[in-house]
Amino acid sequence: MNTTSRLQLVSRASLLVASLALVACSKKEEAKPAPSPAPPPISHRDDDTPPPPEPEVEAPKVEAPTGRGPAVSASTGCEPKVCAGKETEELAQTLAGRARMTRSCYEMALRGDPTLQGAASFKVRISPSGTVCSANVAKDDIHNAAVLACSAKRLSGAGYPKPKGGCVDMTVPISFKPR
Repeated sequence: MNTTSRLQLVSRASLLVASLALVACSKKEEAKPAPSPAPPPISHRDDDTPPPPEPEVEAPKVEAPTGRGPAVSASTGCEPKVCAGKETEELAQTLAGRARMTRSCYEMALRGDPTLQGAASFKVRISPSGTVCSANVAKDDIHNAAVLACSAKRLSGAGYPKPKGGCVDMTVPISFKPR
């Protein structure tokens, strides 16, 4: 057998082996059904019971009794229709500091409306113990509900120094102008 015949024979044999391998690989295997997922384990432990719902905490009530804007109110010793207490210097200074904190409310709104400016005044009622009973919008020249609500919340935040002689109503004017 000459070299050419040998090469042809080897080539044909290789082709035959490759064809058989291809046929063998292409046979379809029977499809096996996928195993179903295992059911969740059943547990009878006591700690599987969901916790009881958390007790409802009464949040400060947001309302607008004057119809001029938002207000934050809570009943904490300010039941009299007219408060006869007197402000102290310390109380006035603390309230002025809280009024300055409303600047952040204005600056947040200023990002969305660079032309926003105006003024508002709030009537803040402080109980004999120094807690805030209400912080209501008394005058609104800025006409921005977000600024008013945020400012009322800042003014009604933590407690204040106790007024003299009972609850006290104070008016807090605030001017909102870009710097």
